[in-house]
Formats: sequence, structure tokens, C-alpha cells
Amino acid sequence: MTTEVEFKIIMLGVGGVGKCFQNHIEAEKGKFVKNEYSADYDPTIEDQFKKKHHIPELSTAATLIILDTAGQAELANSQDYSKYVSADAFVIVFSVVSSQSLLEGEEILLKLVKEFGFKEILCQKKTLVLCANKCDIPESNHQVKSRDIKSLAEKYDTKLIYQASAKNNIAIQGMFDDICRDILKKRAFAASESTSTTTTATSTARANNGKCSCVIL
Repeated sequence: MTTEVEFKIIMLGVGGVGKCFQNHIEAEKGKFVKNEYSADYDPTIEDQFKKKHHIPELSTAATLIILDTAGQAELANSQDYSKYVSADAFVIVFSVVSSQSLLEGEEILLKLVKEFGFKEILCQKKTLVLCANKCDIPESNHQVKSRDIKSLAEKYDTKLIYQASAKNNIAIQGMFDDICRDILKKRAFAASESTSTTTTATSTARANNGKCSCVIL
């Protein structure tokens, strides 16, 4: 029997690297959600989409809630904290032809850590993805090298690294497949930890109830 679940995925990118970069953030999300490529993009609008996504080997039909925050250089203020806390996954999108976009992507991660205390959550409880966009552009024009991406990935303990192209439909489907699998894995681990904690607490309580207390005067 197929089980249906919801995954909330927040796509984070930065402004200040040119409209072309922002187009690709929107197009990467838009191509996957709408199955089409579009060059039209308004960087001032935060957008949210839903898409059914089936993972056959897991017998799981997932509803992906994809929140696109691309184009917002600053992270949300404290009143938007719940938006980040409730997310299952963060996709940090940068351009392979802009080393500055990678630096600003790392700044987003640092802000999540500093402002929301997310270091442990990012590394252990949330799915973190690094997406190097525009890989269809010749490598001779790349400013971001593989070693730079790997270094950032190691720092935040994630193996989910992708060189993608919305325009040529490279790595998009596989990235979202892996995101779903990783979220399910983390949820299963959290559930097992919770069960283990409850079992231990129950056993301790029963043991204490069976003991006699003596007061020596």
C-alpha cells in the first residue's frame, strides 16, 4: 500500500549576481514543478508550489511543497522563523560561473547557524543540498571549482552535491529523488530515537516503582 507524505523544501539563493542567475533558480524549481523551462522571473516575489513526486522503490507518494526564496539577499527576520524551522530540506543554489554566489550561499548557511542556531539541525536533522547551477556552460567559464563545493559540503556534513542545469534538464529529477530519500531516512532515525527514549523512560519508571524506600532514624 502506498503511503503519502509531505516534504517542505526551501530553495535559497542570493541577489546581486545578475538576473540570469536568478532566472536559473526560478527555472530549476519551475522546470521540475511545471515540467517546462521558463526564462521569465520576478526576483521580488516569494513563491510556493506543490508537486506530487513518486519514489517507486520506497512505495511512497510524496507531496513536495517547494518554497522559492530566491532573490532575497537577506534571510527572513524573526517573525519568519517558523518557516525555516518547519522545513525538511534546504537547497542552497549558486552559479558555477559566479564565485561570489558560492560565498553568498555560505553566508546564508552561516546566518541560519547564527540567527536560528541551526548548525546541529542542518547537519543532523535537516536535509541540506548544495546545487551548483548552470553546469551547461563550458567548464572554461566556471569560477566555482569542484573542490570549493566539496569543501563547503564537508563543513556542513552533506553528501548531497549537484551540478545542475535547468535549461538542459540536468540533475534536477535525481536531486529531488535524493532529497526525498534523505528526508525519509532522517525521519525514520528521529522516530527510532524517540521510541528508544520512550522505552528507556518507561523501563526506568517501572524499575523505580518496584523499589522500596527505607528511612533510617
